[in-house]
Amino acid sequence: MKEVGQILNNHLSTSQSFLSCDLYELKLKSGISYYWADTDADVNYGGHT
Repeated sequence: MKEVGQILNNHLSTSQSFLSCDLYELKLKSGISYYWADTDADVNYGGHT
């Protein structure tokens, strides 16, 4: 089993629920990037939606 830090342990122990998903980025040679997540909820991460 992996060890977790105290902050993460507290969060997981006290939160009623949380959402987990995988985030993907597809970056083309042209420099255009596409982002998506495997969830139906809106995700905002690193300035990208």
